[in-house]
Amino acid sequence: MALQQIIKLTKRVQEFSKKAANTGDVAIYGSLVTDVKQGIVARLKAGIDNGYNIDGHDFRKADPTPTNPATRALRDSKWKSGQSSSTPILHGSGKLRDSFIILHRGKRGEAEIFLEKDPIYSEYGKYHNNGFTQGEDQWFTGSRVPQRKYWGIPKTWRSPDGAMYKRVMAKFASDMKFLFGTYLDTGNLDLQNLEFRNIESVSGKTR
Repeated sequence: MALQQIIKLTKRVQEFSKKAANTGDVAIYGSLVTDVKQGIVARLKAGIDNGYNIDGHDFRKADPTPTNPATRALRDSKWKSGQSSSTPILHGSGKLRDSFIILHRGKRGEAEIFLEKDPIYSEYGKYHNNGFTQGEDQWFTGSRVPQRKYWGIPKTWRSPDGAMYKRVMAKFASDMKFLFGTYLDTGNLDLQNLEFRNIESVSGKTR
């Protein structure tokens, strides 16, 4: 009897491998990619909202909102429609904050997730990311704008040691274990409950 159970179990493991290769890993991998993309975007937006860079350090001034009187007056003027002195540094009209584009390319097992350089970054975002001196055609000619490293893959999401990277990969392993365990018990891929487990994506609040 025990031998038959072992043989039956072995057969089910083989069946799981075949079925998961066609359906299960697609669902789990898709969830992993979604979690990573959403988590990175949430973290980048949180950095702008709260005034800290992609390495988790505060911008040079602890207050995330502008403190320079001239900058505040400019934001509240008619020349900067849609902006406000009460919004965080780098936020402005919100276009930069909402411009992050995370893309995925490659096949499973050999793929990468990367941050796309959008037109807003190319136009002025890169200058803020590196720090710059304002030119003659800008509002405060000659003044130095400090580096605010808001753009890039956050430190916590970088492999292999980032805290969020480790967390999302642990979740990926947990999903595989859940799917494998339920299949051994029932003979079915429990993708519905797997989807339920993945409703809440990995938090992007960790610096």
